[in-house]
Amino acid sequence: MGSIVSYKGGYVVVSSPFTAAFVGNDTKDPKHAILVAFAGQLPVLVRGVVHKGDLIVANGDGTGSAVSRDLVSLAMAKNAVGTAWASSNDEGLKRVNVAVGIGLGGNGARDIASIKAENAQLKADSEKLKQENAAIKSKVQKTEQENAAIKARLDKIEKALNSK
Repeated sequence: MGSIVSYKGGYVVVSSPFTAAFVGNDTKDPKHAILVAFAGQLPVLVRGVVHKGDLIVANGDGTGSAVSRDLVSLAMAKNAVGTAWASSNDEGLKRVNVAVGIGLGGNGARDIASIKAENAQLKADSEKLKQENAAIKSKVQKTEQENAAIKARLDKIEKALNSK
């Protein structure tokens, strides 16, 4: 009870046989069904110190870890289960009441990831355009210098022709 699991859609959910809101992996044989809860207040297996309000992030082994919201990375947010409703200084494994489905996980994190990826691409494109612009400016400057030199030569030739 309280193990963190994930499914094909990428959401992190909590297995809780006694308080599940929805049945996941439903089969014709109920003995093989796995009960999971997608939302609500549930006891979740958490490793390490937890502070009320921390984001609970899946570890990938059926447990979660508490992360202060100030320190949450995008990768962590994608694996968020919910928000801790209790605190514990116990560094071991314990059950902590968590508001499952309430936090930075789910579509919001994926949307942020998509926006960050797009932003990174736009920054790369912008940098490439800056380099191309600098190269064009350099060529224009060189062309202007060559034109000035040609004009100076033409002026000399005109003076020489006019002085005869």
